[in-house]
Amino acid sequence: MLQSKLDYSLNSCYKNRIITSTEKPQFKLDAFCINLDKKQHNMHFINSEWKDFCNITRFSGLSSATESHVEILKNIYINRKSVKFPIVVMEDDVYKKNDFTKYWNKLLKLNTCDYVTFDAFYLSLKDSDSDLPSYFASLKGHQMMGFTVYYKKFFDRFRTINELVLAINRNPIDMNFTNNEKFIKYTPKQQVCCQIVSKFSDTAKKVTSHYLDYYKEAENILKTIDKTIDKTIDKKIFIIGFNKTGTRSFMHYFIKNSIPVIHWHENRLARAIKFNYDNKRKLLTNYEKFTVFCDMEDIHNMNFAHVTYFKEMDKQYPNSKFILNIRNVEKWIESRNNHQDDNGNYTDYFCKKLKLTKEEVNDKWRKEFYEHNKNVIKYFSDKPNKLLIYHVENDNIEKLNDFLPEYQLNADLYSHEGKT
Repeated sequence: MLQSKLDYSLNSCYKNRIITSTEKPQFKLDAFCINLDKKQHNMHFINSEWKDFCNITRFSGLSSATESHVEILKNIYINRKSVKFPIVVMEDDVYKKNDFTKYWNKLLKLNTCDYVTFDAFYLSLKDSDSDLPSYFASLKGHQMMGFTVYYKKFFDRFRTINELVLAINRNPIDMNFTNNEKFIKYTPKQQVCCQIVSKFSDTAKKVTSHYLDYYKEAENILKTIDKTIDKTIDKKIFIIGFNKTGTRSFMHYFIKNSIPVIHWHENRLARAIKFNYDNKRKLLTNYEKFTVFCDMEDIHNMNFAHVTYFKEMDKQYPNSKFILNIRNVEKWIESRNNHQDDNGNYTDYFCKKLKLTKEEVNDKWRKEFYEHNKNVIKYFSDKPNKLLIYHVENDNIEKLNDFLPEYQLNADLYSHEGKT
């Protein structure tokens, strides 16, 4: 079957979803649905899924998701005097799950937020909000804009359409606009909406099945909301070995154990840490609700945050623990040489970026590997209880569990991940 002709109703996540709502929707909202011309068949899925909730107007998708969202929001702004608020902006691959209708029926009672996001992940939660309705959580930031309900309050913020465009038109919109703390944004306390992501994304230009992990992380975070705020919020787990030393395996292990973890975030984790440091903010600003941090590199800017900032991580988050994950250096270099990502071959990218030969890049990596490990071991020499040196080829996962007894990790959930 051609990718462009995928029938979303046959998707396994959609077919296996659980609907727990016993309520019926009490109203319908007007909605714009972004849909590419080459995928107009997806409108059958959307109209069927949301017929009891939305009066849907198809919006012919532009060259990027950012352009499409910006154009719709501009249109709403221009016509705001006649628009019936709240109003939905959605994408053509979203579906409801769990107790969606319960939260939907609360929407008309909200009057303190700019928008409600239903399908978000990479959630950064606000610790408190006196105006927050009991069924919703308040966000500092998030990612994904597959199903967003906008209120008039949002559009009233702007005196001109140019002000609106300046606030929202930064690509990609679901990583920039959505992390602007000026805007008041809520999300349901239960994950009740997702996008179908196990497919090729015309926006990301790649298969996005790994987004399922991000949704799982968000679901775990939401489950913690009603618990008492942890006084050990600064208690983190920093995995400070280089990539290709088991970071993906660690990520999946913590996810399976329901521990909020962030891995790489497509260069943005390292980029954020550097930005926060340069602007004299706590390193994990906007990432506070994650417990585990790994693969903190941004190769586009040659920024390796786990190397540059591990001492600062310890100073700012003194209750944290650190894992130095290592392996045989020659096998590590071979793994990097074989690694392929969105930039093509990993080593080739370094060669072009640094104007070095493959041999020179490998020598540079070898030196950095030994130097970083030496610096970490030296720094933690007077506080050995804070550091675990974990050899991914030789050590058993129980060694990690013994180092982190408070998390009660289940060793049966561990498996090796990664192709190289």
